Amino acid sequence: MAGRRTDAEARDTRSRILERAADIASVEGLEGLTIGRLAADVGLSKAGVLGHFGSKQELQLATLSFAADTHYHHLVDDVIIGGKMVYRDGSIAVPDGPGLGVELDRDRMERYAEYYRDVGNYVYDRDPGRPGWYPLI
Repeated sequence: MAGRRTDAEARDTRSRILERAADIASVEGLEGLTIGRLAADVGLSKAGVLGHFGSKQELQLATLSFAADTHYHHLVDDVIIGGKMVYRDGSIAVPDGPGLGVELDRDRMERYAEYYRDVGNYVYDRDPGRPGWYPLI
């Protein structure tokens, strides 16, 4: 029988659950978020998922809060050397290096600048009900 997880492991597991839950809910809505599917996707039992939240309603509330906090978990890459920072338990650790604590990857910056010139504004800001409309800030 496996031993009890550390607090850090439990936080990491909860973050992994919430990240997947936010991915599902962003495409299918909260009604597409089932305990069984989520458990299978993250490799836990249904009881294992519920052990982090207590109920489906608490999971849904935590998912909404997680998704509202950041869109960072949707990124697949970043322009910093080393790639995307790790998002854990609703936060990203502040780097402790000089300046901002990160070093920019110039090649990635150029690649994403070109992508921006080709694609335009951030796609999450687009309204599918108004094709061709773009918010300008």
